Amino acid sequence: MVKARPSPPAAAEPAGRRFPGFAAGAPAVALPRELFVALLPRIEDEGELRATLYALAAAMRPGPVLGVRRSQLLRERPLLSQFERLRPGEAPEAAVAALSAAVGRGSLLGCELTDGDLLYLVNSPAGRRQRERLLAGALAAPPAPPGWRPGGPGGVARPADQPAPSGAAALYEAEIGLITPAVAEALARAEAHYPEDWIEDALRVAALHNARSWAYAEAVLRRWEAEGRGEEGRGADSERDHGDDPYGRVVRRSWP
Repeated sequence: MVKARPSPPAAAEPAGRRFPGFAAGAPAVALPRELFVALLPRIEDEGELRATLYALAAAMRPGPVLGVRRSQLLRERPLLSQFERLRPGEAPEAAVAALSAAVGRGSLLGCELTDGDLLYLVNSPAGRRQRERLLAGALAAPPAPPGWRPGGPGGVARPADQPAPSGAAALYEAEIGLITPAVAEALARAEAHYPEDWIEDALRVAALHNARSWAYAEAVLRRWEAEGRGEEGRGADSERDHGDDPYGRVVRRSWP
């Protein structure tokens, strides 16, 4: 009988960087076997690897198009924080270069949009068909993120002298996306009306259901206020376990 040997002790990660583990019932993204056996072994650049995985997951979010705008990716803190560690002070530029490398390799498809933005699509049969329809004008591209204007790869970015958000606002940017003025006002109203832990749990529920919008989180808060939060809203655990959805459905998508 072969006995397992304990692994040698590893250096402990700082408390803020240690991964707490995958949540039960969290939405999953189905990826093809080729990603792991054919594509990943060919990618030697760390930035390209990170951009490829993040963009594929983002392109699989619920919606009619299997793609994600460059302007949207450059507003997402989880992606930019990775490139800030790789190239401090040059995260947007580094992310764009890595995404371009993924397009050059064929991991992603690039589609120039008429408003000057770039759409990254999954390089699958469905993604290739959608790219042809987009170029022919038979399919509408996903809407640009709020406040985006042509003129640069990332559109409107956070001013350099604007401090990073904290609390519920920081969680919103981590789970949903960059805070627009309208969302900032809505968050301020919510913080004056609901406990902060309610707001944070509602944002987590929205992310778990792949409904990344303030409207969804606000619907959760209103339901808790009307029906009572009880134990089902604590830490969003019951939302994960029971699939409770204030919009009445959970959108799921498998690999196209």
